[in-house]
Amino acid sequence: MKRLLISVVTVLLTLGVAVPAHADTTRVPNVPVLWVHGIINTLGGCAGIDTAKQAAPFASVLASNGYTGPVVGVDYYCGDKNGMSILNAAGTYGKMYNNNVPIERLGQDFAWAVYNNYTSKGQYVSVAAHSMGGLITAYALTHVGQSGFPPSLLVQDVVTFSTPYAGTDRAPNVALWCGSTVQCTEGAPGSAFVTDLAKQAAPAGVDWTTMGGGPADTVDSYASSSAFPAQHKINYYSKTPVNYNHNTYISDQSLAVDEPLAYTNSGQPTYYLATAKHSLNLAALAMITNTW
Repeated sequence: MKRLLISVVTVLLTLGVAVPAHADTTRVPNVPVLWVHGIINTLGGCAGIDTAKQAAPFASVLASNGYTGPVVGVDYYCGDKNGMSILNAAGTYGKMYNNNVPIERLGQDFAWAVYNNYTSKGQYVSVAAHSMGGLITAYALTHVGQSGFPPSLLVQDVVTFSTPYAGTDRAPNVALWCGSTVQCTEGAPGSAFVTDLAKQAAPAGVDWTTMGGGPADTVDSYASSSAFPAQHKINYYSKTPVNYNHNTYISDQSLAVDEPLAYTNSGQPTYYLATAKHSLNLAALAMITNTW
């Protein structure tokens, strides 16, 4: 795939230094993709979303890139519907599932739901997660094998969109933006949850990509969305042509190659692309071919 690179990369190419690609040589094609949504701020009651509907844009882009496997929404709020329910999958929590359920509990439930529905049957999955959904995913996969968690999980790829691994560092007032719910408090910079997550090692065998940095994102900066030991980190730093906010990462179905970004692969310098693919398109390629 041809790319127009800015001068520093052009110089490297002129000198014969290869620009590193996001690539894997061994992978299982068309595995189920689990879509993990983010926080819902509604207080009380039984809030939720149609997770299949939210996953539909990514499913469409995956199909446009030749993917033929299923895309499955993950239901964890009591009002979520049309996805795979993880409510109390660990069998240790009997309360209503709303935004006062700890992220740790959701991570544990997610881990067991993946194990029971897929890993125990020898089935690999990949995960696409938005915002707090990435925290749920990261907690699940970094605690596999520990007390109260499954012994293993067959997860091939993870892509997270605007996940505040280091906390919601762009929210001007977290209490006003998100309230005082447990999940909001845990997602704040410096929280016990964020501090613990920062100590965890990357899950073995999982190809992990983080995306973030949109100038219009009022929740987390690139410093936060990339604060995880992922192999691949993408920074959408420009306001043109898309100017991603916290939610448009997961609704942009464009297959154009006109969005500038910066990306870093493990152990390599950061490379700037003058034109590149959009967020869902890059995520699809990461999961289907593990190459950009």
